[in-house]
Amino acid sequence: EWEVVVLDVKEAKYVKSDSGYYRAPKGCKAIIVTIRFRNVGSDIESLSNYFSTPMLITTTNKIYETVSPWWDLERVRFSDSDYQQAVQQAIAYNEIEWHSDVGPNTYVEGDLLFKVPEGEQAAKLFIIYRPSPSKPKILVEVILA
Repeated sequence: EWEVVVLDVKEAKYVKSDSGYYRAPKGCKAIIVTIRFRNVGSDIESLSNYFSTPMLITTTNKIYETVSPWWDLERVRFSDSDYQQAVQQAIAYNEIEWHSDVGPNTYVEGDLLFKVPEGEQAAKLFIIYRPSPSKPKILVEVILA
């Protein structure tokens, strides 16, 4: 059994991760959703055994899958003209540890990163939940706006 809570939703042009600073491509922005998964059951459980495929739905009803800063955003280098702007404005991105083992009454939290066009706003978050291999998948919907 799990409790899922969205703690925060932020928009950013710049994102800071462990490996440096990144910018959203021209015409896009990053949306960072901070989420907590609490194990309210009585056994140690692996998060990835139950949850998958987070999807962001925007106010235009478009669907976006998660991205990674190092593959889907542009790296900001020290020599770039906007490096200082990135350092000052970047929002921290702490990727959720999907393969975490979560003990009873403990939680794991982290961020989901999405790249969306500048004119769109986050509206909903969908995550697929599999209660067990023998039971059907459930689509968990979280209203963000």
